[in-house]
Amino acid sequence: MVIRKIDHLGRLVLPKDIRNSMGLADGSSLEILATDEGILLKKYSAELSLISDIENLQRSVKDENSFVGQDKADQIQKCLQEALLLLRQAN
Repeated sequence: MVIRKIDHLGRLVLPKDIRNSMGLADGSSLEILATDEGILLKKYSAELSLISDIENLQRSVKDENSFVGQDKADQIQKCLQEALLLLRQAN
């Protein structure tokens, strides 16, 4: 366990060994999430974030297909699935 103080601007320093083990270089982006257990820092990946967003859209379309009609919902699902495949191949 490592304890760090937050400075007057709200910054904290991540220990070098943690940065190295997570592959975090100078300028890396982190997601900061508030959870019931505290604060969660996650290495940010635009591709993974986009994959998650597409998966959420797929669930929404599946749940709300009566809104757009089954044919349109099927077309949307097919496009989303193709986008997911392309992203996963690139990642």
